[in-house]
Amino acid sequence: MLNSLVASISLNALLLYFTTQITTLVGVEGGLLTFVCFGFMFGILNTVLKPVLKLISLPLKFATFGLTTIVINCLILYATDISIDVVLGAGFDIVIAKELASYIKVGILFGVLNWIKNLIF
Repeated sequence: MLNSLVASISLNALLLYFTTQITTLVGVEGGLLTFVCFGFMFGILNTVLKPVLKLISLPLKFATFGLTTIVINCLILYATDISIDVVLGAGFDIVIAKELASYIKVGILFGVLNWIKNLIF
């Protein structure tokens, strides 16, 4: 159990690192602690909040041919960004350009990387 938790946090942090290397839309302030906190918070929000959002948006998912999944990924990223600000405070932040288009691009990229992670592990 503890091994899978550590692996999940590490892989989520690694996905954030890959995202920062692939695109300039995402930056990280605060170093390793921010990556670890992101992995932890993103894992919690993916486990708790994402299934609830998927269930609520199920009728829309059929109408939009699954595009609501991108919106859910954006909401999870936004919630993770806010939770890191609250938990760690000043000096530790995930910087995503504060435009809707940037969140959509990062949400798509993070969704694809997360999907690849789930296929491998």
